[in-house]
Amino acid sequence: APMAIELCVSRCPVYVLELKAGMPDVEALSQLLLDAGLGCFHVGPCLWLLWWLDFKLSVAVWVGMIAVAGLAVELGLLMMVYLDIAWRDRELERRLNTGGDLAEVIQSGAGQRIRPMLMTGLALFMGLVPILLSSGTGADVMQRIAAPMVGGVISALLMVLVVYPAIFMFWRGRGLPGGAPTPPRENGDDE
Repeated sequence: APMAIELCVSRCPVYVLELKAGMPDVEALSQLLLDAGLGCFHVGPCLWLLWWLDFKLSVAVWVGMIAVAGLAVELGLLMMVYLDIAWRDRELERRLNTGGDLAEVIQSGAGQRIRPMLMTGLALFMGLVPILLSSGTGADVMQRIAAPMVGGVISALLMVLVVYPAIFMFWRGRGLPGGAPTPPRENGDDE
């Protein structure tokens, strides 16, 4: 919940400035609420891993949770931006008429982010597991930083790669009839 509050506080001034400039954007507000709401779901696996390892909440644990919260929100925002760009491009082409068109939009937008997000998450995961399994001087503190990050990275990747596109499908699919994708327009077609 603290990360959701932080996200709302950081993005609300932008929304207020757009509103004062005469550009009220209901989509931006709904996207803000979506990002804030989904940004909290990485906390559960963090806490489960801490419980399983029998770690108590400490400053080091909070540092790890704050770090993974930033990563989760960043990955979520990037996924939503790329899905939104693909949506707007398809809208400009006037090829967003059916549920099949929306499925292609999601495949296009999410497909551009799968490899970079997996590389980021898996590199972080592979770097933190040895810290989590280490023993020696300073290992007790480093393990408490790494534990919430390992749990949070796994859940953040699942949320961003599976749940965000599904929610985008429901969110943007309101009012679109089902059906096959619209074929691309040829250069001579003017409607």
